[in-house]
Amino acid sequence: MYFSDVPDEPASNTVKRANLDGSAVETLLTLPAPYRLCTSMALDVEHQKMYLNLSTDGGDGYKGKAIARANMDGSGFEILHTLVGNTENEVHGLLALFLPQ
Repeated sequence: MYFSDVPDEPASNTVKRANLDGSAVETLLTLPAPYRLCTSMALDVEHQKMYLNLSTDGGDGYKGKAIARANMDGSGFEILHTLVGNTENEVHGLLALFLPQ
């Protein structure tokens, strides 16, 4: 399973994977600044990629959003698209992940 770990320390927000029974947890990547939270994740197993919806804050729907991609082993991290702004009036819309089935 793949999951985002959100510890108390913002600098150490990570994406991890583990066996389905919760054993063998390993950290795949640490989110780069300024991103503090992976709000959703989609896996493209066929192409061995994971897509991440990142946020710079803990809940506002408009500040510092990004869609990122990485290999399923955590390598090759890259930001694909960003939205930035300080208020809801500066940025309209949210980023969401939708992968074809």
